[in-house]
Amino acid sequence: MSFVDKLTSEQKKRATLIAGELKKLGITNKYVVAGILAVVSKESNFNRLKELSYATTDNGRIKAIFGSRVSALSDAQLTALKKDYNKFFEAVYGGAWGAKSLGNDKVGDGAKYVGRGYNQLTGKGNYKLIGSKIGVDLVNSPQLLETPEVAAKAIA
Repeated sequence: MSFVDKLTSEQKKRATLIAGELKKLGITNKYVVAGILAVVSKESNFNRLKELSYATTDNGRIKAIFGSRVSALSDAQLTALKKDYNKFFEAVYGGAWGAKSLGNDKVGDGAKYVGRGYNQLTGKGNYKLIGSKIGVDLVNSPQLLETPEVAAKAIA
């Protein structure tokens, strides 16, 4: 059974949508397309268009993912923090690190510009950059990356 055979009909529809957007940009090399689709599969499985909560994720895994952004927190503090979606993402994507790395320059940006789209695009700076390239105001309407069509344009 091939990888494609394991996809649901909705996942196949979304993979086809992405391939179509890539083709519009002249990206037709089957290996390049396969590579992009592999990244999408790993990042979102063609399903998830907004970063999920880490509320039930093991603290050790969170520390491995977010490193120094959570390293100063005790397990009890991290357990409390991860229960609140907005506070958690503000902590890991906001503040000085988020401003420098992601363009999140206002309080609340860390939680507002979480990973979205098929490749889990993160940060106000990236939303602005990609939005300008695809002609969609992702800074003022970040939720548009949760639509399959806009997410496909963004990944392309």
